[in-house]
Amino acid sequence: AMNKSRLKYCIFFHYLLFFVMMTKLSADILDHLDIFILEIEELQIPQ
Repeated sequence: AMNKSRLKYCIFFHYLLFFVMMTKLSADILDHLDIFILEIEELQIPQ
């Protein structure tokens, strides 16, 4: 019984870490995409 609860805790912790990493990565990716889109918009503006 002890091992099962420990396993559940381990799995939960891994999911938590995975979620944190994904949010950090997606924020980073969105940041890069945002810059990319801004650069494209600047290129398309006629002088």
